[in-house]
Parts: sequence; structure tokens; C-alpha cells
Amino acid sequence: MIRYPVTRETLEKLITAKSKDWLERAAARTEGFRRDGRYEEESSIWSEVKPVYMQLQGEGKCAYCERQMEAVDLGLVEQDVEHFRPKGSIKAWKATKSLVDAGVVFSPAPTGGQGYYLLPYHLFNYAASCKPCNSTLKSDRFPIAGKYNVKGTDPAKLKAEKPYLIYPIGNLDQDPEKLIEFKGASPIPVAKSGHARK
Repeated sequence: MIRYPVTRETLEKLITAKSKDWLERAAARTEGFRRDGRYEEESSIWSEVKPVYMQLQGEGKCAYCERQMEAVDLGLVEQDVEHFRPKGSIKAWKATKSLVDAGVVFSPAPTGGQGYYLLPYHLFNYAASCKPCNSTLKSDRFPIAGKYNVKGTDPAKLKAEKPYLIYPIGNLDQDPEKLIEFKGASPIPVAKSGHARK
């Protein structure tokens, strides 16, 4: 897994070039979620910026499995805009026996169907992913070791949650190449202990 370096300023420029008023419309929708205290909308606008993330991620690599998919011209139906922190609700991620044996403990998912309702339109809560990773494997799951802060407004300020998934865009998270190395095609953790290993 590799990092896709981009600053907020550059990302905003790329998005504005793709959809001139998207940032303003996204801010207005976020303000509505803040006012209502929950995420709810009849239609979304994040698919308008999907090509920006597809191009940023090596012309179509999935943010999770890194499978190379079709580029923007043919790949729009093959890829999803993935919300790293789930917007509507958070489902529990069941730990396998091997994870439990390794000491990995997932915090209980919030009850009541609450998700990160202020982050559906945050630029650093998106990634392009393949449909199996987005819809089946990750879905609405977001495993962490800390305490969920579903009222958070900036992913960069939510590090205390201690996510188990790696966010590869920008510099919000640790560099994936400092967390995972490969022996042949098998990924292994770089750290010998601690959360970075888990």
C-alpha cells in the first residue's frame, strides 16, 4: 500500500476544476447535517468528484486492495467513492480468531445507527475503491481501538480513535509503507509491537 500525497489546497483546486460549485454545495449540506444532528439526504453529490480520487490514486487503484482497475474513461461504474469513516451508521467488525490471538480488540460500534454525520462531504474522508472492498468487505465498518467520536468535523483531529484501517490519501495517517512491508506478495507489519503493528 502506498501513500497518495496531496494537500487540501491542491485537492480543492482539483475538485473545483471538475465541479465549479461543489465545495459550496458540500458545505451547505454539511451545515444541514449539523443542524439536524444526523446524516440524511435524498440524493448525494460525491459521485461528481469520484474522477478526482480515481486519478489521484494512480488512475484507478483501489484504496484498500490496490487492485488496478479501469481509469476514469471506462472505470466510473467499476469504482465507488468510499467514505473512510461511515456517514450513516457504523457496523461492528467481527475480529477473527487470529486477530483476537494477536491481541487486537475492536471498540464496540456506536449504537442507534449513528455514523460520522459531519464527514460525508469532507475531502479527506473519501477514497476511490473497488466495489467488493467498499460494499462487501469494509461496507459501513470502521474498526478502532479508541473511542468513537461521531461528532468529529475533521479526520485529522480524530487520531485518538486509533483506526485499524489505513487512510492513504494526503498525510492524515501514517505513511502506509512505514506500516506494511511485503515478503513476496504477503503483507506483514513493520512495527514489532503497539497499535502500528495491530
